Amino acid sequence: MNDRLLNAFLVGAIDEPTFDAKRGTLRDELAVIEASLAKDATVEPSDVRAALAVFEFSQKIPKIWRDSNMLEKRRILETVSLNRVLGDVTLELEKRKPFDELAKRPPIQLSRGDRI
Repeated sequence: MNDRLLNAFLVGAIDEPTFDAKRGTLRDELAVIEASLAKDATVEPSDVRAALAVFEFSQKIPKIWRDSNMLEKRRILETVSLNRVLGDVTLELEKRKPFDELAKRPPIQLSRGDRI
């Protein structure tokens, strides 16, 4: 953002007082972010690896589900859900917390799909 701000100043899109004010704001935001990162530096690498493994698993669940037998499907349901209630025609799942949060977001696509 500093580079974009400097480019805007050099092109003449913003004046010097605006440039100085915005540069000060960006410097303050950077200090807050660095302090936050230093405070959160206590995260263990194993925690990060576990979070990444859960995320990758959540992205692959549909393919794993399609390619698995009934025993594997039951294990997936036990892993992902806390409670399962079978209604008249539906299966209602209460997802575990990491999966619940990931289910609220759209899946990540690695490409647009229009290129071969």
